[in-house]
Amino acid sequence: MALLGLRPDLEGLRIEPEPARKLRTGGWSVFGFRGSRGGFNESPHLLLHVADEDVCARVILPNKARGGLWTKLRSRSLARLMSQVSREMEPAMANCPGMEPRLILKQRHWRTRSGPHFQDAYLDVDLRTLRGDPDSGVKRQREWMEAAQHVVANKASNLELQAGATFPYEHCPAIQTPDALDHVASAWIGCRSFIKWLLTA
Repeated sequence: MALLGLRPDLEGLRIEPEPARKLRTGGWSVFGFRGSRGGFNESPHLLLHVADEDVCARVILPNKARGGLWTKLRSRSLARLMSQVSREMEPAMANCPGMEPRLILKQRHWRTRSGPHFQDAYLDVDLRTLRGDPDSGVKRQREWMEAAQHVVANKASNLELQAGATFPYEHCPAIQTPDALDHVASAWIGCRSFIKWLLTA
């Protein structure tokens, strides 16, 4: 995480050089954006998650995001925003076979503040379904983005949005090489249009 925070190619994303939460083995960490108010649960941030089966590098719009971001997102075309992310991520995917561009919506609730959370819903959309990608075998299926748009437009729950990339160990051997940080950074850079919208909306 210290190396990621000091990368010159991430300076344009306006991230804080020190992670807001540090990575633990089998865990996650986040970078906040400069000038953001509130903690990571109230402001957009970058997530790095290392799990048993994959690595995820995503931009997070938390449920309690300030500035009316969810209200503003309702009036925007999610398909257009994510289509731009998908296009900007193409060079990164060309350099990292097996990398998957994703949009994720998940809804959780807690019975108590200190207790475990319950995941009520999880929608995971491959961004390549917007146009189709014969090389990867992903078909054009725009109904999934339409479903995501419907969920955002009618948000009435503890909803979190994630956009970025998943690197499955089984299909993406490059994420297990010394170049792994390059691929993580490239995934975040591929989200820069969405990040810019989040920080200026």
